[in-house]
Amino acid sequence: MIAQAAAEINRESGRLVLSMSQGIYQNDNPQVLNREIENAFDSSEHANNIFQGTVWGISYTNQAFTEANAAMELIHKIREKMERARKLGIKIGARVHNCDDLISAKSSQSTKEALKTLALELDYIMCLSYSWHVNQEEVEPSKVAELIGQKYKSWIASFHQVNPALVVILGETGWPSSGKSESGPASSSTIRNLYTFWTEMGKWAARNKLQVNLFEAFDEPWKSDPNDAKGKFGTGGHFGWWRRTDNNDWKAYAEKILGSPY
Repeated sequence: MIAQAAAEINRESGRLVLSMSQGIYQNDNPQVLNREIENAFDSSEHANNIFQGTVWGISYTNQAFTEANAAMELIHKIREKMERARKLGIKIGARVHNCDDLISAKSSQSTKEALKTLALELDYIMCLSYSWHVNQEEVEPSKVAELIGQKYKSWIASFHQVNPALVVILGETGWPSSGKSESGPASSSTIRNLYTFWTEMGKWAARNKLQVNLFEAFDEPWKSDPNDAKGKFGTGGHFGWWRRTDNNDWKAYAEKILGSPY
C-alpha cells in the first residue's frame, strides 16, 4: 500500500518525489516469510509500473546475525530472488541490528564471518545507531550526531574491505521527544533535542554525501504503554516527527516542532 501510494504521488507530480525500499519482515514461519517475500516483490513491481523508480530496493529487515548459518539462510532466500530483482531493476539489501560486530574486538569470529558473508551477497546494507550505541552519557544532540557519523564511516570502511561495491546506509537513527531514554535522563528527551538532532544529522549527511534514514515519521504510542511498568516512561513511542492528536481520528497528526495539524 505504501509503495503504491508513493508511486501515485510521483505520477501526479510528474516526477520522482518519493522513493523507497520495500521491507520484508523477518518471520520464523517459512511459509509466512515466503509470502512476505512474494508480497514485497509484487508490490514493488506494481508500484514501479505506476511510476518507474519509486521502489529502488527490497530490504530484509529485523535481522541480527551472530552465526554464519543464519546468514546463509538469508542468502539462500536472496539468491532465489536475485534474478527477478535484476529484471525489475531493484537492489537487494538487509537491515541489520549488529553492524558493530564487524568491527568490535568483543564479537566472535563466527559473528564477523556471518556479516562478511552477507556483505559479499548484498547490494546494500542498512545499519542502525542511536545515542546509547556511541556514548551512554552524552546528551547533547549535535555531539551525538557527530559521534554517530563517525561510527557510520567506520562501518563503511570495514564493509568495503570485504566488498568495495556494497552500499552502506545508516538505516535508522533518531532522538525521542519524550520518555526515559536508555541514554541519559528523561530531561534530554525533548522536542527541541529531536529537532536539533534531525537538523545536525541532516547537515552531516549532506556534508559527507551519505544516506541517512531518520527514525521516524510518526510516533508509535503503543511502544510506550502506560500500563506496562517497563514501557511507562520509555522513549519507544516518541521518535516521530509527527505526533497523534486524537486517537479516535486516524488523520489527526501534528508536527511536534511547529504544532501544525495534518
